[in-house]
Amino acid sequence: MRLQSTFALAVMTILATPAWPAEPLSAEQAQALVRTASENALVMLNDTSHLFRYTLKRETNSGTSVREMLETPNGIVARTLTWNGRELTPAERDLEDKKLARLASSREEQRKKFKEQQDDKDRVLRLVKALPDALLFEYDGTETIAGRETIRLRFKPNPRFSPPSKETYIFKASEGKLWIDTAVKRIVRLDGVLTSDVNVGWGLLGHLDKGGRTFLEQSLVGREQWRITTLNLDVTGTVLLFKSIKIHNHQTGTDYKETSSMAVAEAVDALRNGNGASNHGVAAPR
Repeated sequence: MRLQSTFALAVMTILATPAWPAEPLSAEQAQALVRTASENALVMLNDTSHLFRYTLKRETNSGTSVREMLETPNGIVARTLTWNGRELTPAERDLEDKKLARLASSREEQRKKFKEQQDDKDRVLRLVKALPDALLFEYDGTETIAGRETIRLRFKPNPRFSPPSKETYIFKASEGKLWIDTAVKRIVRLDGVLTSDVNVGWGLLGHLDKGGRTFLEQSLVGREQWRITTLNLDVTGTVLLFKSIKIHNHQTGTDYKETSSMAVAEAVDALRNGNGASNHGVAAPR
């Protein structure tokens, strides 16, 4: 799972096309631009030919972790470096290493772990695929982000959109802004808020409260490869009528280094031995 939250609101290849004009885009042009960026993101999400090793800092309701992540063709292998700003105790490190050892040696452990990651990825795919149909986009100007020219769009719900999955219900009340790289048609930034409560399955499956916010940034990390480097999600609501949820999930990816393809056991060994270990910094690469 590439820098994705449990809620999986995430949106994001190499298909460079001519730059869009600097003058304002029509509604049709804005919608077409988002569709192109969405299609590029789908290509990237399904691409396993470029693999990276990086550091992921994640802050949730339970605490803050820094983990080293190593992408493999089968999925991501991760090792915790710090917890709440401190190094792991010997007992915590031993438990972490035993988990990694089980992952390296057990096909069943790998099946479970990578299925979870694939399920998260599938949720993101459904969101990205729905993006150009679920929202209406309007030109809002241009802006330079990290030295790259972007087109900024405002968005609001498309009243004609019928959500095909429970993940896409969030679009029924999402408003905000979207930034797209002018040259390569990549989503660079998304900042959205729920402007009203969102019921899923007539409220029987749950609802999300008004005011929930999502902030996402994607960066060029090497050789025309992009990754989500910032993903902040703050949402409250209920699940199955009764269970309250409060999601606070802030993630930052840094120090991306392209790596060769590895088997799971090789990836575990690389992480445990610290080969090419990433730094613990949190500044997103550009």
